[in-house]
Amino acid sequence: MESLRLTTEKKVHWHGSSADRRHDLVEAIAALPLADLVVVHTEAAVSDRRHRRKCLEYLLPNLAEMPCSHLTLESRSHLDASDVDILQKFRAQKVITSSLRVNHAVGMVEPALWVADIVCGAVVQSRVGNPSYLAKLSGAVDVRQI
Repeated sequence: MESLRLTTEKKVHWHGSSADRRHDLVEAIAALPLADLVVVHTEAAVSDRRHRRKCLEYLLPNLAEMPCSHLTLESRSHLDASDVDILQKFRAQKVITSSLRVNHAVGMVEPALWVADIVCGAVVQSRVGNPSYLAKLSGAVDVRQI
């Protein structure tokens, strides 16, 4: 992923990239051995915090079944605690086991978050009528709308 970062960029980022650059980014992601699960919360007129919480409420149990042992989320500073609260709630309810670990990282420091940014960018483009980017990712992306 680091090789995709331009010298003018602090991190690889979908927003602000040209169409040609986006195609290059998607091509690079398509070449990786990944299976992506994207959760889209579509409730209107709610905060970003609620969207994130609803997505995590769906995502965490599904990742635990895959099985996935480690999840890295982009840090939102003081709001990271709400992600941990959801995790603890699900552990207490035995929805997930204690083997699923969640950590937060700064986007500039964690290249794995760049992959998520690119995949999410392709999903958003598909939702607004430009499916070409998502089509390049073929069957590697499972989009769940909640």
